Amino acid sequence: MKLKAFSPLLDGYETDAALTTDHAASSYGRPVLVIDNGDALGPADCLLADYRIIEASEDELAALDAAGYRLTVEGVAHE
Repeated sequence: MKLKAFSPLLDGYETDAALTTDHAASSYGRPVLVIDNGDALGPADCLLADYRIIEASEDELAALDAAGYRLTVEGVAHE
């Protein structure tokens, strides 16, 4: 999936992202959102940076919702 930060501090940063439990920030099997530089983002991190989904599949959207990520869908290109 692809995300874009709408926070003025991140200047429209776009990144690939994946929800995974294969990261040190994941605990007890709870998935975290990992962006292309390897950083893990929790739901609050995404809200602070105003990350919005610009491309995602239906399965990815469902997995984000189940993991507690409430991201705005910004003109999503569904796969």
